[in-house]
Amino acid sequence: MLNNETIAIIGAGKLGVALAYAFSAAQLPVVVGSRNAQRAKTDLSEFTSNNLAVTSPNDAAKSASVILLTCADQDISLLCEQISSHINPGTVVTHCSGALPSTLLNSAKHRGAHIASTHPLNTFPTLAAAVKLLSRNDHNTTVYAEGESSALKRLEPLWQLIGFEQKEIATQAKTLYHAACATACNYMTATIDLSLDIATAAGMKRNEFAESLAPLLQATLNNIKETGTLNSLSGPVARGDALTIKSHLEALDSIEQGEEAVQLYRLLARHALKMAEQKDLTKDQITELNNALKNS
Repeated sequence: MLNNETIAIIGAGKLGVALAYAFSAAQLPVVVGSRNAQRAKTDLSEFTSNNLAVTSPNDAAKSASVILLTCADQDISLLCEQISSHINPGTVVTHCSGALPSTLLNSAKHRGAHIASTHPLNTFPTLAAAVKLLSRNDHNTTVYAEGESSALKRLEPLWQLIGFEQKEIATQAKTLYHAACATACNYMTATIDLSLDIATAAGMKRNEFAESLAPLLQATLNNIKETGTLNSLSGPVARGDALTIKSHLEALDSIEQGEEAVQLYRLLARHALKMAEQKDLTKDQITELNNALKNS
């Protein structure tokens, strides 16, 4: 089946260009559809010597048996409608949004296409980072997919070919799924940024502290992978150390970002306390921690 598939990637942003690079490197026929063909050609030529075809979205749709829409979320439905009259019956059409369902592609389904959504669960902050990640087949990224079984069956070996593992998710669960992704990745980044602000307020050099944090963060991720979040929880909440919690809150309240830092600290500590309650804290420790975390 793979030998018969021709892939059109419509949307030449970071993910689209990186996927075009990866599928091309895997010796699959790829055409890129873009409204800005010259920019797409420039971006592609920077990372691959393969002479990938770049054409309009409509022409890309005509030539493909599998279409990946890698445009911005707000453009998916309209783009699908625009190319739908150029889609051949039996074509698989998928978009790569984490938050939106495959039903956005119903205009393609009405033309006889098989539809799905497939979200690569990784971060692609820059084009160079995206291409670097997908240049290896051992990146171990999961693609969470939902949609018609006929589409998912044909998409799975394509994703596997470039190092992804496809797992299914319920269509109605997409928004909560994406909220989970954002909480883990985007808001972890925001939390670390606030941590660097706090360290700067303590008189430390931001970049140096970021480098010092890296082994701690990596060890935490390794522990979570090996033993789960509950067994990886450490620090004052896990120890039942209410006095340290109080001192943290008092110190945070004195810095420039004090209100934001205190609010976020309390929210995260309360969640950590829910976790710690499942371990070996005493009732007195739980009460003292709850008292320490009350809004003053």
